[in-house]
Amino acid sequence: DSTGIHRPRIYVVPTPPPWPSSPESAPITGGRPDERAVAITHAQSLQRLIAVMAEAADSPGLMRSLVLEVLNGHGARAAALAYLDVTARLRVVGAYGFSDGEFLLGQQASMWAPGPLGDAIRHDRMLVCATADELLRQYPEFTNAAQEYPVVVSLPVRSRGLVLGAVLVALAPGSVVAGDDPVWSALAELSGWHLRRYSPRRTESLLDSRAPTRTPVLSDRQLQVLQLMEQRQTNSQIATRLGYSTATVRADALHIFREFQVHSRHDAVRRALEASIIDSSQS
Repeated sequence: DSTGIHRPRIYVVPTPPPWPSSPESAPITGGRPDERAVAITHAQSLQRLIAVMAEAADSPGLMRSLVLEVLNGHGARAAALAYLDVTARLRVVGAYGFSDGEFLLGQQASMWAPGPLGDAIRHDRMLVCATADELLRQYPEFTNAAQEYPVVVSLPVRSRGLVLGAVLVALAPGSVVAGDDPVWSALAELSGWHLRRYSPRRTESLLDSRAPTRTPVLSDRQLQVLQLMEQRQTNSQIATRLGYSTATVRADALHIFREFQVHSRHDAVRRALEASIIDSSQS
């Protein structure tokens, strides 16, 4: 196109995500010069990300390439990829750039323990700590790292609707994370493809287990909590609505996760809808 940027078609992954635009799409034109420059940077990052994901031989090498080749323009200093096993433990399968051992290859931690990887899965969305103060307030164990890479982005990694793990990128001081930058959604999507390739037999068996092996046992209150989860209400909002403490709602949520054999609200709600245990608010 007129910018010289090839808008890539995603054809290197088994299940193509809906981004970015195909080569036949309109070129990056119009808008202010700074807007065009941002769009060009996004397209270049996506091209590099797709190539790196397709060529990565292993997870540690992928994280190294992610920091040095793909997100270096975003200020990336370190990255980690973790796999979620059947016992709800996150195992680091790839890490690069962490000088103080925050994430070590093979390191394991419970998904329920405070941490940016587990939090991204539990909240089921991209999480950003934009400053050193915010990072330390959320995760005091990052005392040393907060000076070197205080901006942290963590994302849940999915494949065919199932949570497989989480990916984290630590950025240099002063880095700005744009929520509309497609490279972040691309990173989460393609990381899911990579984790499927990392452990294909186990992952495919999980993906084929689309329903619990037994009927979930839930109290009337827990059914109410689950229905309000479907309406995307937070624990504190649910507590106010039902007249219970946030701790009680959190305990109910954990019971719901165990009964549905899942690790996130998204999966619990999906399975409840599939089993017609709750009604969809979108209908």
